[in-house]
Amino acid sequence: MCGPKVRVGVCVRNCENTKNTIREAIESIMKQDHPHKLMEVIFVDDGSEDNTFFIIEEYSPKMDMKVKTIINGKDLVILEMLW
Repeated sequence: MCGPKVRVGVCVRNCENTKNTIREAIESIMKQDHPHKLMEVIFVDDGSEDNTFFIIEEYSPKMDMKVKTIINGKDLVILEMLW
């Protein structure tokens, strides 16, 4: 598969209750016609106190691209999923 590799950065904080903002953003990324095997999505959660992280984790296995989640809180945590 050829073509440019694309890395998408999504910075979030308490996005659950803003008209499904995080769900809409993820679904929009999933609908892109660029080859998903050439895409990587990096979510950076800056200490959300709602369910934003769990929504990201719900969608991550459904995304057929590399997904990395960085959680900035007390301890910096990096979760990486390769699908």
